[in-house]
Amino acid sequence: MRTINIIIYLLVVLASLQYANIAEAQNKYFSKKYAWTKLTGTFVYPDIMTDTSFCAAATIKKEQKSPNYIVAAIVNLKGDTLKSKIIQSDYWHTQVSSVVCDPVRQRCYLGVTAGNDEDIRQVAMVIELNYNLDSLSTLIFEDFDEKKNNLVSVCYDLEIDEAHAIYLSKTAWVKYAMGDSGRRSIAKIDTNFSVVYDTLYDYIAENPHRDNYFHLLNLGGGLLLASGGANYVHNLSWLNKGDILVEIIKTATGDIAKSAIFNFHNGDRMAAASNPYIDEEGNFYFTTLHTNSPATNSENHHTGRLKLDRELNLVWYKDSLCSNCVPVFGEGLLKNKTGYMVYAAISHGDSKAKESIVLMKTDSTGKKIAHRHIWYDGNNKYSTRAEESIYELSDGSLLFIGWVWFVNGGDEDGYYMGVIHTNCMGLLTEPKASYEIAQNEGLTLKLKNTSQYVYPDSIDGGF
Repeated sequence: MRTINIIIYLLVVLASLQYANIAEAQNKYFSKKYAWTKLTGTFVYPDIMTDTSFCAAATIKKEQKSPNYIVAAIVNLKGDTLKSKIIQSDYWHTQVSSVVCDPVRQRCYLGVTAGNDEDIRQVAMVIELNYNLDSLSTLIFEDFDEKKNNLVSVCYDLEIDEAHAIYLSKTAWVKYAMGDSGRRSIAKIDTNFSVVYDTLYDYIAENPHRDNYFHLLNLGGGLLLASGGANYVHNLSWLNKGDILVEIIKTATGDIAKSAIFNFHNGDRMAAASNPYIDEEGNFYFTTLHTNSPATNSENHHTGRLKLDRELNLVWYKDSLCSNCVPVFGEGLLKNKTGYMVYAAISHGDSKAKESIVLMKTDSTGKKIAHRHIWYDGNNKYSTRAEESIYELSDGSLLFIGWVWFVNGGDEDGYYMGVIHTNCMGLLTEPKASYEIAQNEGLTLKLKNTSQYVYPDSIDGGF
């Protein structure tokens, strides 16, 4: 019996030593806001530049109806700002909507919507920066209808292919007294920063309605995936009907190779597909958004999951990622190192001051493995959003980049870029080791880790 007690004692000591090493490693996890300057309550869009840093950009509004400013910054994966720069816009309505970087050519590109008459006449822009954040060139895209009337051009996403060509998705739309209509568009830009084509696609159905490409994904081999929504019906309040749209584009010509439309709620909700991901077998995964009417009520927002095969046929749809939430608008879906799908969404909570990141992990069949809410400071004190991107780093940890809203009633109140670096389970805190020791008839001892922090997909024992 004394021998058994000694063995148990040694096991407990070993567990304590393991926990001490884990606690020390946890120092790399953090949540941090960046006070280059207060933002305008707008989104922050990032992209990974190198193995050790990322570029992010957002909009600053100094005064109403005065030129906006864009702040661009390079931040390392430890959260340190390496460089930041202010870029003045010539427009008083400016919105950064996408950032994509080309590590080979050491260029970052900003997708921007800009205009001097908000929602009346706007242009889509692509700004080229070098890795020193110097502005090199700007391309301006204006869309016109058949009568040559200037339309509102709204920029959504940027993507780069293996030949370093850049693709811009945008929508050209016009407002009516009782709604609006819009046509989806893709422009291709070559390495000389010249426009190869700017294709404005026909309406999918009768107008007035709107078709959008929210996200682009380079598939290689001369193909580009575009996902978003189609047949959006707009009334005086907000978009309240529409379908999920997924298409494959030939990058050489801009022609549509394949197209698929889905609606899982009898057409009575607005629907969209975002955050496209392709696995090794060529299957596509998306997060989906759908709303009940009226869509202006955040409680009617729901986020689901969608899987299609390489021919855009439905494999499965799961209406269960989270309710009262929306997908992230940047990189919000990935496959982690142990083969699980990782989804990110934004939960509205019961007020804007209680918004959180929703992290879900599933297997390839959509079965839920883990589910967690993440707040900027861990205690629901601030409004936290990672509406732009989630990345997995080389050690399996997760990096969330977005904006955080301080609502304390003090001088710090306002919008800032926020970065949250967590372990593979979305945790900032030190894990608490918990062990269960069992003895069978053969006097063999079994040590089982029963910590609440351990999930099956952990590549480092749950820590």
